[in-house]
Amino acid sequence: MNGISVITTLFNYKHYIGDCIRSVIGQVDPEVPVEHIIVDDCSKDNPKKILDKYASDQLRCFFLSKNAGYSAAKNYGIRKSRYDTLVMLDADDWLTENSLHIRYKRMQKKEADMIHGPVHLISRQGNRIGLSPLFKRWNKNKNSDKRWKYIHAQGVMLKKKIHSEIGLYDENMKCKSDREMWARIFNRDYLIGTVAKPVAWYRIHPDQMHKSKWKRRNNKKLTKDMHAKIERRKKDLKGIDML
Repeated sequence: MNGISVITTLFNYKHYIGDCIRSVIGQVDPEVPVEHIIVDDCSKDNPKKILDKYASDQLRCFFLSKNAGYSAAKNYGIRKSRYDTLVMLDADDWLTENSLHIRYKRMQKKEADMIHGPVHLISRQGNRIGLSPLFKRWNKNKNSDKRWKYIHAQGVMLKKKIHSEIGLYDENMKCKSDREMWARIFNRDYLIGTVAKPVAWYRIHPDQMHKSKWKRRNNKKLTKDMHAKIERRKKDLKGIDML
């Protein structure tokens, strides 16, 4: 079905989720229906009271009975989505004005399978830091076979059919599953386009998953394992859950 499903996984971010939801509510495009799917991954901070404030036909909330992990929660949201176009938006981040419209129209014009754009960085206190450097690096590394490293997860919109063809997020990866997914897409014949205007706000704060002590302690091994999977999956997609 034509439309956009914005999927947000939520775990102990109830103080941030309101900004995220309001940014999706504020997206206006009468021609394209939008739904916002929130998958609560067994949060301990009781976000339901916050979510109930925004109850509507557009907002669909699902509460997992046990903590499944970041990738599994994303896959749950993808499976529950109604529309043919997907956007992943983390619970502590939010969309810029007309973010969905800009990307969706660009996707139709270029007949692209995936579109991504620049992302604003902002501090926990709300101070602007600047643009994420990833998009500039994407433009500078046009001939790189590892160009996928410069795709910011909050800037992506893609066709749902991709997950039927190359699989869902790797639920065995506790982190870096976004990058592994972009590599999986990049290493095939999908058309990837861009928009120049920033499409999301990415909040920098101490509670981010990639800043955890466990992630910092294991980062080298996690990166090595990710690259091994990327190389293997250039040829072999066995063992990956499909949509």
